[in-house]
Amino acid sequence: MDIAAHPADVYFAISGTTIDSTVTAGDTIHTEVTVENIGTQAGTDDVVLYFDGTESDSTSITLNSSEQRTISLSVDTDESIEAGTYNIAVTTGEEAVQSSVDIEAKPEKDESSGGSTGGSPSGSTGGSPGGGGGAPAPVTDDTQADKN
Repeated sequence: MDIAAHPADVYFAISGTTIDSTVTAGDTIHTEVTVENIGTQAGTDDVVLYFDGTESDSTSITLNSSEQRTISLSVDTDESIEAGTYNIAVTTGEEAVQSSVDIEAKPEKDESSGGSTGGSPSGSTGGSPGGGGGAPAPVTDDTQADKN
């Protein structure tokens, strides 16, 4: 029996949740959960976030009788996750709130715009500030300044 872990005079109720409804693959799903101890005694309980049936985040909270607290839980999604609708749940020892989140595919990068690799005409291509080490810089039209 679970009575020893959660006596009848300690009861952690979920009184409110906010869960991202849509995210892009690779982004973080954020949740805010308001938990209230509606029992007559102070107690400690775990609040757990499940993503698609897998425990993804949790925290342990201690509340006095009639005390409530809003906590944040989150789960990072992988960029390679398939687009679709996934189950998400937040639980205490006594209650569970279930919802779903839509994950959209990560937009394809436009390779024709130059991306973040390769050179650019303005010469603003990364590298270490101030030069320092590595291969010598390529010769450019700036050599004309030496002829004045």
